[in-house]
Amino acid sequence: MLEPHGMFDDAAELTLRSGSQIKSFTAHQHDGKDIVIIETLAGRKLAFAISYNADTQKQHMVKIDGKAFEWKGFASLIIGDDERE
Repeated sequence: MLEPHGMFDDAAELTLRSGSQIKSFTAHQHDGKDIVIIETLAGRKLAFAISYNADTQKQHMVKIDGKAFEWKGFASLIIGDDERE
């Protein structure tokens, strides 16, 4: 994972917010599907789900630690509990 972070002020020769904002990063495989779950220090959760099935209409569901992740098509970015991109 590459995480752009921080800012360098040339005039002040000072680095601001240079620490990672990632609290946890976990990867799971289940029935030929991959799910990567990222949680930020601020508590925001993101999941990237990949099915490896080219059918854009196919529904997918994977349960991880009792939580269901559902999406349609090859891949989806799942933000929080119900937003998808």
